[in-house]
Amino acid sequence: MQKYFSLDDNFKLLIKRNLHDLISYKQISTGWTNFVFIATTKKSQYIFRFPRNDFFANALEKEFKINQFLQNKLSFKIPQMQLYYHKHRPYSVHIKLDGESLSSCYHKLTDKQKNDLAKDCCKLLKELSSIQLDPKNFQLVSNFLDELSFVSGNNYDLSIHSEMKNMEQKHLIFSHGDLNPGNLILKDHKLYAVIDFAFSGVSCDLLDIARLIGRCPNDLKKLLLNNYEKEFGKIDLKEIQKLQYIWSYVEEKYIQYMNQNCPDIVLSNLV
Repeated sequence: MQKYFSLDDNFKLLIKRNLHDLISYKQISTGWTNFVFIATTKKSQYIFRFPRNDFFANALEKEFKINQFLQNKLSFKIPQMQLYYHKHRPYSVHIKLDGESLSSCYHKLTDKQKNDLAKDCCKLLKELSSIQLDPKNFQLVSNFLDELSFVSGNNYDLSIHSEMKNMEQKHLIFSHGDLNPGNLILKDHKLYAVIDFAFSGVSCDLLDIARLIGRCPNDLKKLLLNNYEKEFGKIDLKEIQKLQYIWSYVEEKYIQYMNQNCPDIVLSNLV
């Protein structure tokens, strides 16, 4: 049974079913995994996400469960997701969080604000790593990437994930799974919220910091590494580089897939 949406769907009708006082709505053209819309009412703005394929329909359902699990476990805001279904297809709704993504506002930050941001990012990583959980109840991030590989296609070399799997044999913590500047929300130049937990699960302790610095400009990368080592101790840069290579390969293959199958979207640039 198909669980995803397509450009043929009447998104306006679906949005109006949830928001009877809808004033306007517009699509966000950078939604990689979902058709994403901002809907405006007299009181608030809402984010609607409609999965583009069956894999991300399942990921959206998983993200909803993760979102419920994380409530009141972080000092930073996360979306208050609601999950709905239309003809057995899941879609999500949440009130739009205040602020801007790090990727869109980084150029506005002063040196001091960048250093404060790096400290806040390390605080977030500390909070994520301190969450009490039973790893058996959560998916390995490497297994999630294994599944994503079948969507991406393009002669995907699954052995690329081996290094991550080896690291996951040592110690598992809760991981955001896709901690990049587009998923960090700033308000008044400070880290305010974190979004998009579709890739979340359990993984090695270096996964999130490797993902984040792999998508950051050099000046923020240095600040993140310095503050991370103050909080967690010396980093094995070779392991960081291995994880960054895996992420660059994952993105390369998925971008190829998106270019081939979803010409309507705009693939966002790195910070």
